[in-house]
Amino acid sequence: MLAIRCRLLRDTFEGAQPDDPGEPEWPPSWMRLFSALVAVADHDSDAECALLARLEALPAPVIGANPLAAWMDPEMGVRRSAWVPLNALADSGSASLVARKNDQRSWARFVPRAPEVVYGWHGDPLAPDERALLDKMCRRVPYVGRSTSPVTLEVLEEWPEQLPSMEPRSADGSEAANGGEVHIVRVPFPGSLNALRDVHERKMRGEPGDPWTIGKYVEYGVAAAADGEEEVVAGPYRDLVVLGLEGPQRDGRHAVEFSDLLRKAVMARMTREIPAVHGHGPRGTVQCAFLALPFVGHRHSDGHIVGLAIAIPELPREDLVELSTAIGTVVGSGLGSRSLGQFQLRRFTGTELRRAPLALQPWRWRRESTAWVTVYPAVLDRYLKREDELEDVVRTSIRNSGYPEPIAVRASLRPFSSVVPGALDLQPYETTRPGHREGFRPYRHLLIRFARPVRGPVVIGSMRHYGLGLCLPLVTQTVTERPTGVGDRE
Repeated sequence: MLAIRCRLLRDTFEGAQPDDPGEPEWPPSWMRLFSALVAVADHDSDAECALLARLEALPAPVIGANPLAAWMDPEMGVRRSAWVPLNALADSGSASLVARKNDQRSWARFVPRAPEVVYGWHGDPLAPDERALLDKMCRRVPYVGRSTSPVTLEVLEEWPEQLPSMEPRSADGSEAANGGEVHIVRVPFPGSLNALRDVHERKMRGEPGDPWTIGKYVEYGVAAAADGEEEVVAGPYRDLVVLGLEGPQRDGRHAVEFSDLLRKAVMARMTREIPAVHGHGPRGTVQCAFLALPFVGHRHSDGHIVGLAIAIPELPREDLVELSTAIGTVVGSGLGSRSLGQFQLRRFTGTELRRAPLALQPWRWRRESTAWVTVYPAVLDRYLKREDELEDVVRTSIRNSGYPEPIAVRASLRPFSSVVPGALDLQPYETTRPGHREGFRPYRHLLIRFARPVRGPVVIGSMRHYGLGLCLPLVTQTVTERPTGVGDRE
């Protein structure tokens, strides 16, 4: 195996996303590292130029870092500001002295938990003499990103143990990793070397040139856990299709109206019935969950609906194609009703997702966690009888929804606003399907802790197919072993 280890000599990495200077790029892309090698190469050496040409033609590497991506540790991203001199000259008021202007500049900074990144390729793509030359070139690189991020680079013979990694997703769009989270990484392509040289020549002539725009974007997913790591429990849903919602702002109390509207629109555009969509299949069929994604989790959250989503279980390929086509038709035509208004739907590309609101990031709902909290109340599977223990009914609803037995549960009639600000406090009539006159089943907000990490989305209860019981994963929040509030009744 060929591997290059990049070790930060300071506690921070300073380098921004090419299309968003305010967001840190972690881990540093392979294209950024390749550009650093181009900068230190001897371009009069045929051997080094040939090696660079070999490197730009390599497939996208496996990337090992901790955390795997900046969005997995967003609190570790900061911005640094400083006053710096500019190239422009200013009138100093002196006949003999000139002055330079200065201005405040800011740039993205990330504080990784471990200052090491490894880029690896399976097999042995370089000859021994090429590997030795690459090691010499790596030792010349003083920094990656800004000059304030000094590094050491070295070529490794083997991949380091216990290093979490991301792998490029396959070209056919199938997932190459668990969880389905997508991280976009810039990598070289055949011709990158000449493109970098052209930009350098333009800048030497005083013409504009942006080397950070060079490279192609590749989708990466989180690799499967290695032996010895904590096993992750997969939920009932294979994928999560997220749609942006553009139109009048609507409160999260309209969640069931939106999910019902989306469900009917998708079914109306399907050429044949799929049990996982309409819900009338054989016993045990996992049904799609139509979700309204609210703005929650921030101290200023108000719970308004930012987008819609469809949680899709494992389906035969022909059913997936049928469902995907129907969703695409709905996106093209939009949604609308008398009570809600008219809305346009938007599907995001990988690069567009970086600028999308947090609620529209699929990983926001799919992130693995042992602790989950509801943002909409979960409607229990049945009515409570006098002899029932509420906790037992809640646990049954969790199991019936396709998740393992929790080790701790807290239930409350009110949202856990201190844990997830903006969580919705619905009225009984807002927890039933529009146009249906069935009675109001009991519902509760839940804090759940599982023994092992569970991969989302997690949607609990009898109204999960309409988005109620949608849960948010918690990173540090724990659930007490002695639940409080589980004894209250409707």
